[in-house]
Amino acid sequence: MPSADEVNQLRATGELYRDGVFKLQIEAMLPALRPRYDSTGTLDVALHRLKAHLDQLPTLPGVPFDSAQASLHNAFPGVHVRIPWPGAAPRGKHAYAFAPPTAVHLVGSWPLRTAAIRSAPINVDMDVQMPSWLFSVKDVRAGRYAAKRAFYCAALAASIASAPHLGLRVRFEAAAGATATAATADARVDAHTTLVLLPRKDQKETDFSKQKVVVRIHLSHALGLFPLRRLGPARADKVSVDEAHEGAASHAHDSSILRDSLRVAHLFYLHATASSCPAFADACLLLKTWAFKRGLGGGDRACAVGSASARFLLTMILAHLLHDGAGAGFSSYQLFRAVLDFLARRLSKVAFMKHIAGIPNHTADISRQQWFAPCLVDPTGALNLLAGIPQGTLSHMAASASASIALLDVAGGDAFAELFIDDRSSPLLTFDEVASVGASVATTDALASLALRALGSRAKYVACFDGGASTWSIDSPRPCNDNVDLALVLDAEHALRLVEHGPAPEDAAGAQSFKQFWGDLSELRRFRDGRIVEAVVWPAEGRGRIPRKMVEHILARHAGARAQAVQWHADAYEGLLQLPAIIEACASLQDTSKTGFQAVQSAFEQLCRALRALQGLPLALIAIAPAAEALRCTSVFIPPPLVLDNLGTRIPDAASHLPAHDLILTLESSGKWPDELSAIRAMKLAFYQKMAEMLPLALEGSRAVVVRSDADADDDGDDDDHLEITLSQGFAFRARIHHERERTLLARAGARAGAALARHSRRFDVSARHHALVSTLQNRFIAFSETCRLLKRWTSCQMLSHIAPELLELVVLRVFLAASRAPCSASAGFLRSLQMLALWNWKEEALLVAGHAAVEQSEEDVRAGKLAKFDVDAALRAQDDLKTLRAQDPSCETRAWIIVTEMDLKGADFASRGPTAAEAHAMQRLAGAACAIILERGAGMSAMEVRSIFTPSLSHYDFLIHLDPTVLPRYAQSLAFDPSAIASAQQHARTKFANLASPFAASRFGILPRPAFDVGSDFVNLLMSLFSDTLRLFYDAHGGSVIGGLWNPSLLAERPFKPLLGYSSVPCGGDGKDKMVRLNCEAVCEEIERLGKGIVVGVQRVSRRGAGVGAGAGV
Repeated sequence: MPSADEVNQLRATGELYRDGVFKLQIEAMLPALRPRYDSTGTLDVALHRLKAHLDQLPTLPGVPFDSAQASLHNAFPGVHVRIPWPGAAPRGKHAYAFAPPTAVHLVGSWPLRTAAIRSAPINVDMDVQMPSWLFSVKDVRAGRYAAKRAFYCAALAASIASAPHLGLRVRFEAAAGATATAATADARVDAHTTLVLLPRKDQKETDFSKQKVVVRIHLSHALGLFPLRRLGPARADKVSVDEAHEGAASHAHDSSILRDSLRVAHLFYLHATASSCPAFADACLLLKTWAFKRGLGGGDRACAVGSASARFLLTMILAHLLHDGAGAGFSSYQLFRAVLDFLARRLSKVAFMKHIAGIPNHTADISRQQWFAPCLVDPTGALNLLAGIPQGTLSHMAASASASIALLDVAGGDAFAELFIDDRSSPLLTFDEVASVGASVATTDALASLALRALGSRAKYVACFDGGASTWSIDSPRPCNDNVDLALVLDAEHALRLVEHGPAPEDAAGAQSFKQFWGDLSELRRFRDGRIVEAVVWPAEGRGRIPRKMVEHILARHAGARAQAVQWHADAYEGLLQLPAIIEACASLQDTSKTGFQAVQSAFEQLCRALRALQGLPLALIAIAPAAEALRCTSVFIPPPLVLDNLGTRIPDAASHLPAHDLILTLESSGKWPDELSAIRAMKLAFYQKMAEMLPLALEGSRAVVVRSDADADDDGDDDDHLEITLSQGFAFRARIHHERERTLLARAGARAGAALARHSRRFDVSARHHALVSTLQNRFIAFSETCRLLKRWTSCQMLSHIAPELLELVVLRVFLAASRAPCSASAGFLRSLQMLALWNWKEEALLVAGHAAVEQSEEDVRAGKLAKFDVDAALRAQDDLKTLRAQDPSCETRAWIIVTEMDLKGADFASRGPTAAEAHAMQRLAGAACAIILERGAGMSAMEVRSIFTPSLSHYDFLIHLDPTVLPRYAQSLAFDPSAIASAQQHARTKFANLASPFAASRFGILPRPAFDVGSDFVNLLMSLFSDTLRLFYDAHGGSVIGGLWNPSLLAERPFKPLLGYSSVPCGGDGKDKMVRLNCEAVCEEIERLGKGIVVGVQRVSRRGAGVGAGAGV
């Protein structure tokens, strides 16, 4: 029996961590994050030698600006160093001198032992205090302090580089967001340069490269050198116009000067705090790892501008909470969560840290009323720790913290990987729209300010990202950033509205400001509610591009940005989901880019009204349920209203595909239905026939045909009879009658009708339930529809069209429901879906989709960003079922993906059309490779590079079947569509009249519409039914003209000949009774060509030197 203490510990674990596994994962991770402080011998030697060297440096007399570079060359003749001036030369005559530092201290996380191991080297920060006599009180003006600091930094670099006994290489570094740009050449905010010292491997005594650390020298000045009245929070408000023109420092710049003097005081404060809390160091490790994975805290990767001090800020917030009432006995996880709560709730307010004995106290010098939000005043009372961090970056920190808290509040989720393992530093993973903007356009503050003002309530916040900290050689000029990423987080409720309302004419000043901001786009309009206001109206076509168009226009108008200077990541996906313009112009009645799915849904509603109005049916029609991708807005292509009169003439066969949309009809109950499957089938056929006779009379121009399935369907009790309806609007529907008694009769038939029962359930129950779920939630998420379409397009392009589209919709739904803030753009949703596929451990974990819980959520919970929770007991049952399934089938050949909903805990609804184990492996590798390419290229990714992700590799197939594009009704949907391939070389389609001439080859299909007719897919299905044990085929159903094939590897091996092998064989050796045979690949290829006469151009055997990453690799 457990003791009382053990019971209390278990209870606390359950209440605090929500999951005992999460607690164990944290405990296992923490030791791996701690550096080995006990094995730093070479580092200690290097630091001691460096300290001795700094104490013995010579003094250089003051020289004017023009002679500063020469002064360094004369003092250190063997070294060439370029002074890293932060901008243009400051005005006036000022002396630049050098003297040995007054004091040298180790600061930062290394002496506190709170450093966290990460991909980049650990920082060992050294504070070097510059002598006070080098500066004057007025040096805070016009960038003089920054210039003198840069000279001192260059002198230190030259002295260290000229001392070979130190065994150190020297480089300059500018923190993330501080690298000079063409637009900020004279900016001095956060432009302070630090020295990075790296070991030389030829001197073993000081070679600390194995310890994965770098030494960074930060310059400081004595506290009190500059009076607080010149650096306080009210300084910016007191600057005159003349001083501002001369470059008077802003509050952020003043704070950076103050920060240089407070590193030692902050170290003392943090050390005192850490000594009183045993879990302080571990909490710091959790916070820094969390921040680094989200692009906060600098480093060598993309990070939010101004976030270089984020890790220090998190440590100070932790100390603040401990002094503000958080218990010193809290665990590291409790402290971690407390800091996240502070970021989410209190970061935008004003907070004051408590002063402790032993550090300077300036609380009396600056009154609390002078501070303005957002603000976190340090314990000395002199510095706002949030100064210099843009509002967009602070909002990003708060949003990341809120999302993490929401994730922790959901029991049973894999919060550990998402918090501490998965890399989310790229803005493409966390923002909705990301643009790569040329650095010459404007400063990052100006970019964010203009974009936020333009978007208004459409955006929650705007942030800028750069490539991380930049280092350069001491003999090179300071580098310039080529581009900055402008990232937008959109508000789903307002992002896509068409009208931007401005002030009324009565507000003359406001109206003038609005017109000046928007320019020619602004116009005075009267609206239906009687208001007359200035407004900007955006076209409904391409509604998802409205936020991008707004930002582009404003940057062009107010920042002079050319079209090439602003490159949106989402623009690279344009055209992937649209038919070629030449095809849509001749085949479609309407422009689908303007109407979207509205046309097919209107046709569906018209058909429903006509069906309900039919008079003369023996039983009344009580329900019509849609069960088609297009009717829930998730089909890859928006169904165009086909011009039926042009079939066979103006519309080429390669664009004649007419999709059939499934409907489920329910009739009123009656006791007169027969009690036998064959009789029920006959009764349904009679109903179909009656409807087929009546519909053309009710809908002018429509056509209804009864379609009977194969006669063999009676063998297992299943049938695929249906009513095929073609409307004059150019849409086709496939209606089936659902009779509940069929399920009971199929269940009674036992194993003989097991497959038929599964098909019946999937056709009438599962599909309708899934359609209702997806159609409900796609109305909540503005980017869900297009994200599904992109993922399906990508999957099909990888020649995996046989994977059930419903499974892919559930994958996307999981992505949208697992985030407290769902993606508001298709590009963001697509990337997150690919990342989920790449990271999902499908062998051991079922994918839980809490769709029905999301449907039942209240509006308040949805707006608050609360995650829909999958029932814990149901999740445990699903996981147990998965373990049982894997124990029965360790190779996962039966079912690879297990995607679970509340109504399908076994994940069996679409299992028959899921990927095999080899296909799931290949899809995971493909998704991972696609994610890596997208994240590497970033927002500047071109459309050609995006298309390369959608282009499959064919080298890993055994053979390729090339199809004739002119006989493929869906060839126009192909990414490789070539108009010349379907054009008539000799103008076979010439007519008597020139205006009726067609540029396409003569039709083979005739003028009658053929709903759901797809030559390519039907041919693949035929081959698979004939050669299912011999080969496996892969095909892009959306216009693919190549079928990839793999031989069954077991049939390629030699085996003794015997009758009835079941496949075509050819002798390969042996004699007499030991005659050996193998699969006759040549004969099978010839048989495929024979079966595909008129369709197949040729069968190509592929010489495989090694399987690459592809859909069929290893199948």
